[in-house]
Amino acid sequence: EPLEFVLDETTKAFVNEVIEERLKLGMKFESKPKPDVEKEAGDVEDPEKARMIAEMRQLRTQAAREQANAEKFENEAKRAKAAMEKATAALQVKEDENEELRKEVENLKKQRNDLNKQLQGKESKETTEVFVDSPTHVVKEQV
Repeated sequence: EPLEFVLDETTKAFVNEVIEERLKLGMKFESKPKPDVEKEAGDVEDPEKARMIAEMRQLRTQAAREQANAEKFENEAKRAKAAMEKATAALQVKEDENEELRKEVENLKKQRNDLNKQLQGKESKETTEVFVDSPTHVVKEQV
């Protein structure tokens, strides 16, 4: 496909669904024989029948619109559900990564505390006195 490298997966899926829906709608309207409504209304001399035919035509049109809307909303719901599942999976991955990082931080804190304890142990064994001869010269003497 020429657009394979330009569009992301979500956009490609949307375009495919729109094309499929248009094809379906095109097939539905082409496959149905179109009744000659003017002929039907003209053939009926009874005004009550003519009114009923016009009302039935209007109801058929409305039903077709409602069905198209229902299919559209169903497709949107499927896409939303898929997006929700994808987002939930991504959230779970991030939570797992977060938990791993927390454990790593705890381990690093323990190592730091152990190193601080070792350092304090060494400092208590070795005491040094610091004398400042001048602002630029510091002398350390071990006691």
